[in-house]
Amino acid sequence: MFKIDRVSTRLIGGVAIGTMIVGSAMGAEAATKKKKPKPIIRTEKIPYQGGCGIDLAVAQATPGSCVLGASYDLSLKKGEKYISISVADDVSPDVPGILWLGTGLNAPNQAFCSTIKNFPAAGTAPSLDLFDGPDASCAGSAFTGTVTVTFSSNPLK
Repeated sequence: MFKIDRVSTRLIGGVAIGTMIVGSAMGAEAATKKKKPKPIIRTEKIPYQGGCGIDLAVAQATPGSCVLGASYDLSLKKGEKYISISVADDVSPDVPGILWLGTGLNAPNQAFCSTIKNFPAAGTAPSLDLFDGPDASCAGSAFTGTVTVTFSSNPLK
């Protein structure tokens, strides 16, 4: 007969072993699950007044050649792989610009008209120039407005 005042040593040992087996299985499962890294999205708003004053075709190999306006440093932080740029000018609907990733004629630079999305960033210090002069591919000019730059670890949707 089973008495309440006396619990079997085998029962206590079996419960202890079962608890350890279940606990170690749960711990192993938790250790093997990988967490997805949180995507990086950083946005900067840069006010501008005027552009470089020269045509894009002339400046294709020379970053920071602005005479009148400013070149904008777009330094990347750890994990940032893509750059998206949107230029909102108070006067002109289109603004020609170049995203500089290197120097020379074969550098992976990208000319754009007002916006560029999910451009793969190379290096750590890309820069941006906006232009006053009309370009064949972008009829506008940079007068005054805001540049919104979005840095991200994954392409934006």
